[in-house]
Amino acid sequence: MFKHEVESFGSFEKHTFTNGTGDSFSVVPDFGANVIDLRLSDQSIIEGYTNFEELRAMAWGKSILLAPFPNRLRDGKYSFDGKTINSTSIMPKPATLFTAF
Repeated sequence: MFKHEVESFGSFEKHTFTNGTGDSFSVVPDFGANVIDLRLSDQSIIEGYTNFEELRAMAWGKSILLAPFPNRLRDGKYSFDGKTINSTSIMPKPATLFTAF
């Protein structure tokens, strides 16, 4: 069971979900649904946005926005849900693709 807390985050709301062992994640659903905090055993796992100004600036290297794919793609391929996705059918090749937002 998760505990759900809502608090202000600039002009939006931050939703934090915490499980029975204290692990948690926080999202701002009205601003791209980015995971802005992820904590396991009370340790922060990502360098997330700590305030709305950072989120609005979309500072590089923060959060875990994983769309359309996470980070680098070796040979333009990745696996998801038991399927191998070949990105070269939709994107021009380099051997390694990067997300770019």
